[in-house]
Amino acid sequence: MKGKSLPIILFLAICAWIMQSALFQQDIAFGRSEISESSEVANSTVSESSLGVEQSEEDKTENVTNATYNQMGNDQELLQLGNKLKSLSTIAYQENNYELAKEIMDEYYSLLLKSAQFDNDNNSNSIDFTELTNEYLSEIQNYSRLDSNSSYSDYTEIARSSSIIATSTFENQEVLLDKPFDVAVGGSNYYTFIPLESGNYQLKTDNDADESVAIYADNLMTGRLISNDYYDSIIQFYSLSGNTYIIEIDNWDEINRAILNKTDTLQIKNIVDISLTDDSYQELDYIPKQSGEYKVITGAYGGFGYTSPTDVSIYDVKDKYKLIANGSSATIRLLAGQEVIIAIEDEDGAPLHTRVHITSANNSDLLEEVPVDLSVESGGYITLELNPLTTGNYTLFTDYFEGQNTGFEPDTVITLYDEQYKLLSYNDDKDRNSLLSSLSNEIKSRTTYYVRVEGFMERQIKTRLTAVYTPPDVTPPTSPVIYASGKTTNYTNGQWTNDKVTIHIGDPASPDTNIIQIKIGETSNWVDTDPYTYYDINTEGITKIYARVIDTSGNMSNPAELEVKIDRTGPSSPSFSVYKSINGNIQFSINNGVDLGSGIFKSQYKVGESGEWTDYLGGIVDLVDEKQKIYIRSVDNIGNIGSENYYKEPINLEYSYTPDNKLQYISNSETGEVIYEFIYDNNGNLVRIIKE
Repeated sequence: MKGKSLPIILFLAICAWIMQSALFQQDIAFGRSEISESSEVANSTVSESSLGVEQSEEDKTENVTNATYNQMGNDQELLQLGNKLKSLSTIAYQENNYELAKEIMDEYYSLLLKSAQFDNDNNSNSIDFTELTNEYLSEIQNYSRLDSNSSYSDYTEIARSSSIIATSTFENQEVLLDKPFDVAVGGSNYYTFIPLESGNYQLKTDNDADESVAIYADNLMTGRLISNDYYDSIIQFYSLSGNTYIIEIDNWDEINRAILNKTDTLQIKNIVDISLTDDSYQELDYIPKQSGEYKVITGAYGGFGYTSPTDVSIYDVKDKYKLIANGSSATIRLLAGQEVIIAIEDEDGAPLHTRVHITSANNSDLLEEVPVDLSVESGGYITLELNPLTTGNYTLFTDYFEGQNTGFEPDTVITLYDEQYKLLSYNDDKDRNSLLSSLSNEIKSRTTYYVRVEGFMERQIKTRLTAVYTPPDVTPPTSPVIYASGKTTNYTNGQWTNDKVTIHIGDPASPDTNIIQIKIGETSNWVDTDPYTYYDINTEGITKIYARVIDTSGNMSNPAELEVKIDRTGPSSPSFSVYKSINGNIQFSINNGVDLGSGIFKSQYKVGESGEWTDYLGGIVDLVDEKQKIYIRSVDNIGNIGSENYYKEPINLEYSYTPDNKLQYISNSETGEVIYEFIYDNNGNLVRIIKE
């Protein structure tokens, strides 16, 4: 199956398959399950019927149970969608599209982290479940264009019976359940399977043949459920009654034998997800291939969901089921081939919902700055425990095995899990030029973390893993620069102006700047900003501007400060001190007006309305026998002109009367100039006043 793109109908088919799969909750209640290190992850799910129970408002226990069922259902749906997306990465890898396989895997882990966040924030509704599932569906549809060159035209769907039909080599040859059949050599063989009953099904092939097996959830082969590695003899999958499944067996070695049957046992590599709506107890069979110490841990369902509080008990089968270990987790030393029963039970008797991990406990501690050389088998992984002594940021990175640069970097993948085995961080390639991995994460002291190392696409690798503590960064970043400009020129800090001032924050000098903030006015609040946002300061008076940056470690810079001073109001009127010299000249001095903004720059005076303003230089001004008005004003430091005041020399008046003693003229006694004339009628009544 190499290099063929699906037609548009396949995009519709994949959407239909995903939507259909999201509508049901699989119901598995198996008794004993078997674990084998050479098989795929299996999964049991929540039944849909269990979610529809009538709830009583008064029954708190029933409400809690119902909420638990809903959460179990959500976890199941997210796990199913994640597995589908992950399978598309496998398809891309098999099609030799290495870059796309990594791209899909990065997207898979990104959504897995969101799924973990959804579980963490389950009560806050900060992440919407529908939006999250839609993200999965969108990425699945986006990447499901990849498939193979194989022809789909020869698939023959048979009647609904629990049997399979070979449609490529043994055309129309019906092969019943529990009956061995031959698989031809030299290429791909396809079979259609439509089960009558829902449940776990197992396909077993000869374990010495060079072959691979894949199971698809529809007859268009767009919904890959599971696949195995070469030389892996058993593959298990959960099937719904009436659904169509395609079994693909690639056989390149010799004629092989295979058999399909229904089973109550599950076989996995090292992990199994258990979700039981009607039981709190599950037994697992485990037979190690190698002697050594093994640890059984329960944790977050799917690596992202919630987990039941569990007890683990381990029994030796050959020693009359003797209890050999128990606790919330269990560590035991086993011989190769020693069969044990691992019993998982919810502590409170509630529905069992968890992920079970079985890992090697040999040299499982990861110490700070102590490199560990790891040899990971194909299809496997190694999990190490990190128990840091100091809270802070830790960097986990891979390198050449034993520090020897061979020129060929191991293509590693690192995943970090918390003490509940919930995903915290992931890295495949540390950059575009390297296949080595590196991730950094903030972790707490005296807390157990799990670090998982594997080869990309489960390939065999040899690598070195190191954990390095990075001391907390307590150095404040460099203060930002506040840029300000007036109407025509740059504005100088603290300088008075009568124009608006436009400000913005410059690009931070610190490369790890996370947040830029600004505060306009001493009593206002800090708000986030960026170098591309401009602010107009137009308020008269003094406005203080503050800016700061916060780096990725939370360190805060000292605030940068800028004072914007705007003054558009002129000074108040100045006042006179007027004197009369002995020779009759007018002498005066000026008392400046008051300016509450930029301050008084100067005062001026002029003689007469049409006179020119003259700067007052202080002291006493002597005007020769000046009879016109003297005007004065003050000017502030940015050119605002204040209101005027004036002085008029008093005039000696002469009053003239008519023969009948009525006022007739008011004149200037010194010049004789008539200022006012009074007019009377024939009866002696005043009718008007004429101003000359």
